Amino acid sequence: MLKKTKIWLSMILIFGTAVIVAAMIIRQGIPDAGLAEAHTSDVLETMTVTPDYAWGMNAEDLAMFEDFKSNMDKNVADIASAPIVITATADGTIDQSTGSIGQEVVVSEVKKGGDVLRPGEKIFVYQYFGFTADAGEIHYVEPLNIMKKGETYLIFLDEVKWDVQNRLKSYIAQDTLFPYINIKGNDTKTLPRDLTSCPFSELEDYEFFSVSEDITDILNQMKKEILEQYRMI
Repeated sequence: MLKKTKIWLSMILIFGTAVIVAAMIIRQGIPDAGLAEAHTSDVLETMTVTPDYAWGMNAEDLAMFEDFKSNMDKNVADIASAPIVITATADGTIDQSTGSIGQEVVVSEVKKGGDVLRPGEKIFVYQYFGFTADAGEIHYVEPLNIMKKGETYLIFLDEVKWDVQNRLKSYIAQDTLFPYINIKGNDTKTLPRDLTSCPFSELEDYEFFSVSEDITDILNQMKKEILEQYRMI
């Protein structure tokens, strides 16, 4: 009986070792384009990234944004209705997950939700979509750019959902056109329609991605109205 048990345990050990070795070989053969190592915005800026979508690439986008323009006050009010509104500075730390992305920020001022956040706190702000790696290429699947390191943003958050491993507070950016806005209020330009792979650093001055001049104008107008409401400009 003891001999059979030893043989059985040996087989399990051999099988387990084989599985681990096979997994390591398979992992080495799957290109992730280095995305797994991109834990800071500095690293991302050195990478070649393909923006998967920009406003205006779909023929229906303009009609949707014309409706936004006609109901500007309501849309601005909807964004401002977030349960937590803060200004915070991005420190460049990134938390990658499957498709989504978290960015660490330092809270500057709490405009709404002062019972859960305080100035000086570090938190993670998560978006539903972010970077993905496919066939050795990195794709960015969100028409809103990430927050720039060292820049301060007006951020609209939903309630706390979970804590990350380092126990920093984590929040979901409100699912709207502008879950965060750079408080400088600078206009964003229109991207060329023929989007191609490019270093992510070339996109850093684009707060959002649009290939339509009309949509770009509407988004810039909406951004300014939101900032004016919070007396940021």
